[in-house]
Amino acid sequence: MADEHSAGGRVQVRQARDAWVERGYEFQGKDGDWADPFPSVSMRTPGDDFWMTALTGVVDRAKGEGMAAISVTSPCFAAGSPASGGS
Repeated sequence: MADEHSAGGRVQVRQARDAWVERGYEFQGKDGDWADPFPSVSMRTPGDDFWMTALTGVVDRAKGEGMAAISVTSPCFAAGSPASGGS
């Protein structure tokens, strides 16, 4: 069982993971290892390739400080930008 200090972040990351699975998003690798002190989940939307990553873990065990982070990367570019092929 992972350290209790990361429980809040772990719950938030697990909730995000569960919501993504419910919406049919696909894992980019294996599901998170919830026994790991720093579990992470990487998923993507199958239709438009938005990538989501969530991770959590203990930063300072002595102080009981932890962290949770969720990021979403869009494959979209603004119209007219060089990356979109526009001018």
